[in-house]
Amino acid sequence: MFQSALLSTALMFYWPLQDHISPIVVDASGQGRHGVNGNCPVQKPVAVKFRPSNTGLQLLPLRSLSCNVDAKVDGAWTLQWLVRWLAVSNGSPLPSTPFLTLRSSTGHMHHLSFTSHLCLEWTRHGNAVVTSRDSLAIDTTYHVALVAPASGPVTCFVNGQEIFQSPSGVSDIVGVEFALTSPAMPHQVPLLSHVALIARDLTAEELQPLVRAAVPSPQLVAHGADPVDPSVICRESEALEDSGYRVSAIHLWSGDYFDGVQLTYQTKHAQTTPGRAWTTGGAATATMQTLQLLEGEFISEVRGRRGAWMDQLSVTTNFGRSLTAGGNGGGPFVVPIPPGHMARAFSFELGDHINQPVVFSCPAPRGPVYVALKAAIASAGKDATKLAAQGVARYLTNLADKPHNVAFHKIKASNAFFVKNVAPLGVQLDAVFDACGFDRIQGDGGDVFFVYRKDTAPAHAVRRALHDIATFLALTK
Repeated sequence: MFQSALLSTALMFYWPLQDHISPIVVDASGQGRHGVNGNCPVQKPVAVKFRPSNTGLQLLPLRSLSCNVDAKVDGAWTLQWLVRWLAVSNGSPLPSTPFLTLRSSTGHMHHLSFTSHLCLEWTRHGNAVVTSRDSLAIDTTYHVALVAPASGPVTCFVNGQEIFQSPSGVSDIVGVEFALTSPAMPHQVPLLSHVALIARDLTAEELQPLVRAAVPSPQLVAHGADPVDPSVICRESEALEDSGYRVSAIHLWSGDYFDGVQLTYQTKHAQTTPGRAWTTGGAATATMQTLQLLEGEFISEVRGRRGAWMDQLSVTTNFGRSLTAGGNGGGPFVVPIPPGHMARAFSFELGDHINQPVVFSCPAPRGPVYVALKAAIASAGKDATKLAAQGVARYLTNLADKPHNVAFHKIKASNAFFVKNVAPLGVQLDAVFDACGFDRIQGDGGDVFFVYRKDTAPAHAVRRALHDIATFLALTK
């Protein structure tokens, strides 16, 4: 449980903000560090996993919640809270709105602000120092944490993912205040819930359980070969993104036509649960095919053939493996799964035949090549990294198409194409090629080669790397 996990940390204070509105903000940590409600009169629902009736206090300009704490933090610390932004129709398009102020013993003020596009900013003296790349969504609960070591920059996490670091540290907090100090009304206002200051710098791994226990499961996204009726929703709890289950197998039934599909879900402890069987009466006598998915493998493409009904269904994974069932009648169709997503469940219209395929998807885990390319942006820059990714994909495509051609098993790092297009990856170069199944080898003459581990690399390593690169290029704008 979220609250139990919080209470087990080294709390300086914990303000659940669930009590009736009063001038006192109750500290539930037992430390007696109560906050001050500076005339914040509005309490509204904030959806969380652990408490159906959870609420949050709404910050409003000049009538906002002012939570001050007289608790000096000399060393490492973590400030965490839950927040939901609420759209305000009469808001003004302010460029940036501070909502959190950290006051140090030297009198310096450090602010966390949000922009009109709901990007988070770290500001000093009214100027943005660093801004998050991605916008947050309206009417969505987020877990936000600021984590500071004893010395060094403050890291901002949203739902357990690092989004930026401050240029300088803040290690001597004497005041924490949530308030909208501008008299103007922004486009959005935040609802705060479960604010806690911890006298330790929590790691990303320690933040993840708090996120999983607090933030409601993201809704799966429905995609169809035709526009999807809004009433079509996924009712399988195992399919939810944070259910703890992965899709471990897909089963297809077919004869002359496509007769059905079923997914199997599995936990990390190997507990398996069958998903719904979307089958016709003909499935009882049809041929069943099964594709067992490997660790880290997921369904990334769904296509088929259909006329008056579905004749064929075909799935492809990020490892480049496919399974197809059914006949060759009708015309082709594709269910457009977004880049970086994976299929988690299906829906169909059932009758004598199957029709109206719908796939429910969610963001997929990022593979090692994607992670290495993302890290390379910091040193090589976005444009150079994207160009390098395209160059690596060219080498890998040759190898994937002709895996037994030894000419594609060895890449010379000093050739002109490599030097111009791939070498700018810099320190991430070895990590990228290692994830693709290559070793860095230095020849007797000093030349460096990347050599494919044909005898030990997993059969899917190259296809998985190509999928990682395609995802990186599609998502990096």
